[in-house]
Amino acid sequence: MKRRMRARHRGRKHGGWQLASTTRVISRVAALLVACVGTMGPHRASASGFALNEQSAKLTGMAFAGTAALAEDATSGYYNVAGLTRIKQGSFAGTVTGFLLDLDFHATSSTVFGQPVTGGTDADPLRNVAVPSFHAAWRLSDRWVIGFGMTTPYGLEIKYPTDSVVRYVATKSELLTYNFNPMIAFRITDQWSVGAGFNAQYAQAKLEQKIAIPIPSAPDGDVLVKPDGWSWGANCGILYEPTSTMRFGIAYRSQISYTLAGGATVRNVPFFKSGRMKAELTLPDTVTASALVGVLPNLQVLGDLSWTHWAVFNQLQAVFNNGLPDLVIAENFRDTWRGSLGFNYDITDAWAVRMGGAFDQSPVTNSTRTVRIPDSNRWLLGAGTGYHVTQSLVVDFAYLHVFFAGGTVNETSQVPGAPNIQGVYTNGTGDLLALQVTYNFDHVSELYDQLRERFSG
Repeated sequence: MKRRMRARHRGRKHGGWQLASTTRVISRVAALLVACVGTMGPHRASASGFALNEQSAKLTGMAFAGTAALAEDATSGYYNVAGLTRIKQGSFAGTVTGFLLDLDFHATSSTVFGQPVTGGTDADPLRNVAVPSFHAAWRLSDRWVIGFGMTTPYGLEIKYPTDSVVRYVATKSELLTYNFNPMIAFRITDQWSVGAGFNAQYAQAKLEQKIAIPIPSAPDGDVLVKPDGWSWGANCGILYEPTSTMRFGIAYRSQISYTLAGGATVRNVPFFKSGRMKAELTLPDTVTASALVGVLPNLQVLGDLSWTHWAVFNQLQAVFNNGLPDLVIAENFRDTWRGSLGFNYDITDAWAVRMGGAFDQSPVTNSTRTVRIPDSNRWLLGAGTGYHVTQSLVVDFAYLHVFFAGGTVNETSQVPGAPNIQGVYTNGTGDLLALQVTYNFDHVSELYDQLRERFSG
């Protein structure tokens, strides 16, 4: 496949491509990426739990089939770092994904101190956002390639009205991560490649809820905790290319464990003042196996099987230094599997179309679901297209629809008054729109080879 792609690039003519100067193209791509980074914000993840897979528009259009085997641009560093060895000279890729999500919640029962809670019983806890990522890679030699990625691998924002019956269990839950990932890949032979990377990850969380005060006519109290912190992890991968039209990849991303610390703001709660808090958080490791097979000259079929060690996420616990009891939120996640199948078809040298479907298992069940993470099993159906604007500049667009299974919740919060909320989540759907701009520096190596041959002669 690699040799066929190279031959196809060499066969393209410059006439009709409307080539822009390299400097102008790079500056436009860089400006777009800077603007994208400025829009980073918390969001509701479309993958199970609160993980994010949306780092590539190409893969989004195939419902993330073949993530560890596609290896066509710098985004490969996130999915399988060994795939960077397929980059000819260099690659920059910026992706922006818009999340248009909908989930309805109806409370059937709500109590605190054993008494019914007044307030709204219907809520939509999600909001729409846009999330970017950036990847770069550069070839050092025939065998070595380095890369760098800046992504948001986990994200969550769930918000309920402050006057709803949910307020004594949760009003806002937010987690935002920034991952900075330098990496390196090495081609052992023409068929085997390996790679590894280091992850410096910053996490910021925010938890808000009301506190019921058992005094007649007393206003609700408020508790807001906002911890953050840094931690480190690793990723590695293997890529096997038995033929030019067949690839197999295995990728691993490690657990990352945090000790988050920050302020704890308390309002209208007698005998308690604002102070500090800390919390332990462990994010799961993942293993992905992928395959790509060229079944026709222009048609690739891709598959994916991924395991996530969500069982490490047992609970959220905040410890305060101002006398407040520990805030303990049991999660009891289970390990999960995701399977996907897709295809990529080159209509012409310039145009490609993609499609895929996936099933993504949720780490929660009806017995463990909480209002802070109202997750459920989901089906994914994606479609996308790619267009070569020039020999080096590629634009990819993808659409992904998510079908959430819905489910019930019966949660009792471990705070004074033991507030309990019961309800049903329904009508869960999501629409994701992804745009990727990729600039490949393949022509740089060709120009270098031509100049070297000319002057050496």
